Amino acid sequence: LMAFVNGEEVYPMSIAQDHKRAYEGDKGPNTGGMGAYSPVPHISEAVIEEAVQKILLPTAKGMVKEGRYFRGILYAGLILTADGPKVIEF
Repeated sequence: LMAFVNGEEVYPMSIAQDHKRAYEGDKGPNTGGMGAYSPVPHISEAVIEEAVQKILLPTAKGMVKEGRYFRGILYAGLILTADGPKVIEF
């Protein structure tokens, strides 16, 4: 999930999912990434909003609080778990 960030303001972009497996049909070893696709039909707007509210907004606000005002594009590599979206990497 990527978003435009201006201080504490966060504007999410359309989500994309990377394709990590080396072969078609989600088979073979993981790679650094074989491509990506968007939109991602199995991710609901509710899940995206949860990621914005629980991950991206707190991150942006935390950076401002630490004196690290950020203006630009923030990338959050996420995984969807039974407990909701979780951060893998920024």
